[in-house]
Amino acid sequence: MRKYIIIFILINLLLSCNEDENTSVIEVTTEDFKISMEENPNPMQEIGYIIGSSNKGNVTFEIESQNPNNAFSIDAESGLLIVADVTKFDYETYSVITGVIKVSNQNINEFATVTITLNDVQDIIITTEDFEITINEGPQNQEILGIVEATTNQGQLSFNIIEQNPNNAFSINEVTGELKVENTGLFNYETNPIVKGIVEIKNGNVSAISDITINLLDVEEKFLLLSSINSTFNFSRYDIGDQNHEIRYENGEINSWFNQYGVLSYNMRFVTDNNLIINHDQFIVDRGTSCNFQYTISYDNFNRITNIGFVGEGCEFYLKYNIDYDGSTVNFIDQINTNHKSIVLNSNDQIVNYKFNSYSVDFIYNDDNLINMSDSNGGSVTYEYDSYRNPFRLDETLNFAQIQDFINVIRGDFLIADIGLLPDRSNNFLRNRNNIVRLVRSNVNSEIEINYHYNYNSDDYPINKIMDIGNGVAEYFYE
Repeated sequence: MRKYIIIFILINLLLSCNEDENTSVIEVTTEDFKISMEENPNPMQEIGYIIGSSNKGNVTFEIESQNPNNAFSIDAESGLLIVADVTKFDYETYSVITGVIKVSNQNINEFATVTITLNDVQDIIITTEDFEITINEGPQNQEILGIVEATTNQGQLSFNIIEQNPNNAFSINEVTGELKVENTGLFNYETNPIVKGIVEIKNGNVSAISDITINLLDVEEKFLLLSSINSTFNFSRYDIGDQNHEIRYENGEINSWFNQYGVLSYNMRFVTDNNLIINHDQFIVDRGTSCNFQYTISYDNFNRITNIGFVGEGCEFYLKYNIDYDGSTVNFIDQINTNHKSIVLNSNDQIVNYKFNSYSVDFIYNDDNLINMSDSNGGSVTYEYDSYRNPFRLDETLNFAQIQDFINVIRGDFLIADIGLLPDRSNNFLRNRNNIVRLVRSNVNSEIEINYHYNYNSDDYPINKIMDIGNGVAEYFYE
């Protein structure tokens, strides 16, 4: 009888427990969310947490609705509200952002309203104007062109050139917006009658642009023809302007050129056809030994040199090369041997690379001035210039400049070890816009550094120069 009583008691206890479990209902609690914050938050910025809990297990969070749509998102597990679209957090468009969050445990849901009040923040405003000016062509480097006008209602502005044509023509002070000439050679009416650019003005993440227009006026320039240089330098192998010269012109075309330094002299005569040199004789005397080089030059319909042949009377010398153009690359095809060579030209027909077998030389220019040559053996020559006119650079000499360049290629006169010893063949003297004031040869057997000082006439041409080594002076004379 006692056994039945115990069993009855256990059954009653089990039934009582099951009844308690069945009567324990899942409950979810939450609270409405309100916050005030500044407009224009950062992307993914945290806003705050929706409070939610349950008497059994965990709750999940889900956006039921929001206005405007997609303004914020929510982490389903933590209830963290996050900025989704910063453009919706703009006081002028939506001063209050609202929404409803569903907090759930299984099929039990509660809802929390979201109210985000935006505080009006003063927006950054930039005002600017386009910049336009008209000036004479050929301004001086670092000449002030003017200031890009711009203001802001708060903070500081910065200025940056994001586009200009031609490149590197002008610069801008990033704090003041002051524009300056950076490369006077690009302010040339004949090649760039209008210099243009775009300047970006920034304040934080806010920016504006100003269009830059610099109109150039054509200035009738006075050109002087260099007729002679009288040099008394006892050290004259590094710049051709250190040597004696006598140049003659006929009917506006170069006719003859005599060049002498030390025991070496060159007497050159030219035959031209429509301002193109078709025959070039060069009579060389070196310590009493003479050699007469006779060059014949042919051109195509674009006035490009296609063939150079020359013989050396008295020095047993004969070469003939055909010249082939492949884009910016010019190939020199040896018609007698296999000493083929090649160069690469820039847009101004200046040599930027010379290559012969495994040997190569690279050339760097700034404002038409040759500023560096470096070869594959590690040798280097650097040049610095004044801001005055190079008297060797004339329309009458530019064709001769290219012929001289091509002859140098054919004869292989670009070896860095010889550069400076053969100045007329290597330092771009017929094309440089300005005059050499410093020359440095390094990583070669005969390293040297030379500085030059000039006096100039009222037309910005040199009238004499001295160097800081050796003795003497070079005097320039003009027609």
